[in-house]
Amino acid sequence: MFSVNPVSAKQNEVVHMPQTNIAGKYMMQFITWQFQNDDYNKTVGLVRQILVWDTETGNSKRYALNDNDQWVPTETQLPEKPL
Repeated sequence: MFSVNPVSAKQNEVVHMPQTNIAGKYMMQFITWQFQNDDYNKTVGLVRQILVWDTETGNSKRYALNDNDQWVPTETQLPEKPL
């Protein structure tokens, strides 16, 4: 997990940050996975997503890296009150 000061957060910064495991106001979890074409057993795509949440309110947003290397909100989000 990562915590970034919102004033200094820059696009793509999380890729270069060391893991801290220290809880802050805003936390991030970066997820990446590959998917394959079963017929040819080769990688056809790479998905990179990041979940960002406010530890005080529980509000969260999930973003994906698009083909233009921009973080955009995903079509699906966590429910407002998941628990």
